[in-house]
Amino acid sequence: MHSLRNGLVAATLTTALIGVTAPAAVAEPSSGYPAPIPPGTAVVRVVTEDGAGPIDHSARWDFPADDMLIHDRLLDGKASIVVDISTADARGNQPWIQLFNGKDKPLREGTYRGGYNPETAPGEPGVLVAENGIGCYGKATSFTIGRIARDSAGSLSRLEAAVVYRCEGKGAPAMRATISYRS
Repeated sequence: MHSLRNGLVAATLTTALIGVTAPAAVAEPSSGYPAPIPPGTAVVRVVTEDGAGPIDHSARWDFPADDMLIHDRLLDGKASIVVDISTADARGNQPWIQLFNGKDKPLREGTYRGGYNPETAPGEPGVLVAENGIGCYGKATSFTIGRIARDSAGSLSRLEAAVVYRCEGKGAPAMRATISYRS
């Protein structure tokens, strides 16, 4: 049900998504994914300009009608928050949005700007967006975490974020997303 889709942007995604970032002593369930999201607590909205990609259309996903995971992850040693939607939208698409701060510390409230790419800009914040296994590290991205909380075990328990993502760089068509998890 919750599995990485074949062909995701980088092979490192299938091997590097290995642990919750804080605290290290907290292990994920044996399935390799965090506990399910409580009903009625998550909404992801995406609005795109003509020509934006890899998500090229506006859509909305609501949990529990739509199956999704929202959680902390490490990728190439960098802290990130993953939004993995397993329920296809009306077009049959399943998006993946990953927010990076470019560091090994968990993300906090604030605005992050950059173009994170593990090969060309490994220390910068950024956004990875994929849909149906095809994706792009945005060359011109920003995201604002307006609210974030973790429970006593260090698991993500609340998130409000707004994302502006341009796969092809500054001036390219944008995808905008809002993520509301228990907010």
